[in-house]
Amino acid sequence: MSDLYRSALQARISNLPPLPPHPDPDPDDDDDEEARSSLGPMGPPFPPRYTKPAVPKAPNPAFSPLSAAPYFASASQVAVPPRHLDFRVYYTPPVSSGAVLVCHHGAGFSALSFACLAKEVQDMTAGKLGVLAVDARRHGKTVPMDGASDEDLSISVLTDDLTELLKTVFPDAKAAPELLLVGHSMGGAVVVHACPQLIDAGYSVLGVVVLDVVEGTALEALPYMNQILNARPDGFDSIEEAVEWHIKANQIHNPTSARISVPAIIVPTIIVPTTSSQSNTSASPSTPTSSSLSASSPLNSSSSSPSLSNASSSPSSPKKYTWRTALRSTGPYWESKHSFFLSRVSSR
Repeated sequence: MSDLYRSALQARISNLPPLPPHPDPDPDDDDDEEARSSLGPMGPPFPPRYTKPAVPKAPNPAFSPLSAAPYFASASQVAVPPRHLDFRVYYTPPVSSGAVLVCHHGAGFSALSFACLAKEVQDMTAGKLGVLAVDARRHGKTVPMDGASDEDLSISVLTDDLTELLKTVFPDAKAAPELLLVGHSMGGAVVVHACPQLIDAGYSVLGVVVLDVVEGTALEALPYMNQILNARPDGFDSIEEAVEWHIKANQIHNPTSARISVPAIIVPTIIVPTTSSQSNTSASPSTPTSSSLSASSPLNSSSSSPSLSNASSSPSSPKKYTWRTALRSTGPYWESKHSFFLSRVSSR
């Protein structure tokens, strides 16, 4: 730099206003930043507490269910006898010999959580990347077979469910498409554990993607889970009301996704017959009431759960719809070991 240029710069700098005072560096700044990036002392944000309306609201057509037919090529019930389960599978195969995105949802949700993603993937890849999404046990339209129990939601059980299902859908590992495993929350833990099992069985796994599964942060949220669940409503008077709550409570940010996926995570409330000495009680059915589709049948409308004709509309009566999966009962399985993700052989 020439002396003349240096002198010109110094003259300009001398005319600038002084900088504001800066505090002395705090050696604990890094710790503070880490604390701010975690849950903090207040924990995660809770959904707004649900207030039961004085009288049931008329269904709002703006939140009416949408069919998933434009988002997947087919919906199938796939029986997997070794797991005693009849799985609901939504599938759009890839064109030619493309790979398949295998999607596993989080606790309390369903495979239709991935409907909008499936459509975007198809459009962006011109069909070269297929999408397969599955309802886990005790979720959506997956139902037990032969009177078997489907209560166990431990990671080992869910992992075996997914691997056996994929072996049923793609029985020849050598001829099967390459798989890209994607899991949200609970599903993230499942796909991470399923990855080595599939590789050992001869399947080609391109990579593993986990959504909303953060080391440390997920574990920090566990003490607040009961508070989060307490803010959830016990039920709804209509499917539209359930969709509206998920959107307004920021549980699902995309209204289209909510209108497609929420109908699959609620079921009609069973009204238990009463005698004169008993009060009305209600229970959640263990399985959805909608009929199964054959392995080659197209998608039905997502509004497959009818309201109960004998449910009273009085303020004290049970809600017409309740949750398909009672999340509070899944508490024993919340502490999954997500660090397993870091040791996977495939891409992450």
